[in-house]
Amino acid sequence: MKKVTLLNQSFNVHDRLEQFNVNIAQSSSVSFFGSNPNTGSMFVQFKNGGTYIYSGVTPEVRKEMHTAPSIGSFISKNLVKKFPSEKLEGKGIFS
Repeated sequence: MKKVTLLNQSFNVHDRLEQFNVNIAQSSSVSFFGSNPNTGSMFVQFKNGGTYIYSGVTPEVRKEMHTAPSIGSFISKNLVKKFPSEKLEGKGIFS
């Protein structure tokens, strides 16, 4: 199992997310997010623990997410129901 260190904390990464870049979100609704530029996929882990993988996300959308003033709003407007998604069993990133 892959581990990542973010802000001096070590986290385990779900097997399905091992090829993704992982970022901590500064958000009231999102804990982590990341992308896999090789596959055009993104993942989002919400504070409630739900983790979703979105496929076929364009490079522009992946780039814009990193600079969005509100990640939660960005996800609602630009990912949900715009790209195919799959919910992971359990958390994607965990201690």
